[in-house]
Amino acid sequence: GKLVEKGKNNMRIEYQKMFEKLPDLHGEIKERIVQGTIIIDEENVTGAGPQAMEATAIYESKNNKLSKVYLFQ
Repeated sequence: GKLVEKGKNNMRIEYQKMFEKLPDLHGEIKERIVQGTIIIDEENVTGAGPQAMEATAIYESKNNKLSKVYLFQ
């Protein structure tokens, strides 16, 4: 429930740092639900630690562009 980053450039910088720190990070979509402008992905994530973890990503779009991203693990 906490805003971590705002704006495309800030998101790009943070994701770049994350992938530099975790070069083996990989997410596999197990299930996707699309309801209007909301997309929900259930993912299996590896490369972030010794064990795989389950994660959920929720994306909201406006004008065919992502406007919000929520990540849960």
